[in-house]
Amino acid sequence: MACSGIIIQVMSRLLALLGVLAMLAACGSESESVSTPSKNSKLKPTSSCSAGLELRAGSSEAATGVRVQKIELVNCGAEPVVLDGYPQVKVLDESGRAVDVEVGNGSSGIATVESFDAQPQQLTLTTEGSAVFSILWRNTYDDVSAPPVVGAGLEVVLAPGGAPLRISGLSIDLGSTGKLGLSPWGSS
Repeated sequence: MACSGIIIQVMSRLLALLGVLAMLAACGSESESVSTPSKNSKLKPTSSCSAGLELRAGSSEAATGVRVQKIELVNCGAEPVVLDGYPQVKVLDESGRAVDVEVGNGSSGIATVESFDAQPQQLTLTTEGSAVFSILWRNTYDDVSAPPVVGAGLEVVLAPGGAPLRISGLSIDLGSTGKLGLSPWGSS
């Protein structure tokens, strides 16, 4: 009988330990609102700031499959820059070629994010001024007949007919969704 009592004690302690480990594992996997600075926050742009404008990667967030990446535009030129509405964006692969992605203004049905669906405002960037926009996507891969869509950079046009600026070193893991939402330009 003494042996069965010891076995019951050991089993009780083992179950308690497993319960604690399960709770710790659940806490570690929770990612409801994770915000981490991008590893590329001082990324070298492919457009020289001597041209007057520079794109920089800002913070990124990941929550339950929804991804948000902030992009900052810095006016390092001598003239003011006027921004209105949304930038025009193409997703690029590691070689700098455009990736087949549907890009839409606002949250585009990807997720409900108020800042993406806010009314655009006109901004004027003075010298050394900056503005931001963000991209939104859902990392869902449910079509195994095709490889996942992955982008490594962006080509950004500030206004129709403008010269494109590029930023690389991003991780845009679209899975099989192929959809990207854009926030309007905003103050940084």
